[in-house]
Amino acid sequence: MDFSYEVTLSPDNDRKWQEMIADPNTQKILVEMYQLIVSNDREGVNDVVDKCYQSYKSGLLANHFESFKKLYTAGEFLKDYKL
Repeated sequence: MDFSYEVTLSPDNDRKWQEMIADPNTQKILVEMYQLIVSNDREGVNDVVDKCYQSYKSGLLANHFESFKKLYTAGEFLKDYKL
């Protein structure tokens, strides 16, 4: 099975993106920023897949997933406490 990772913008952020990308100077900055974000995400996702594979091979994937899920849901809970 092939796997592709894609993120879509909310309608409001898509409108903002389109407005910013229409400005030639801003467009150059956003394209570079986007390339950095995608590159960083690609590295992070590949690292997660590699760690999942190691857990899978060790028979610990289910346990590690529970820790992973707690970490991600804690981030959602803690966003209310950020300044």
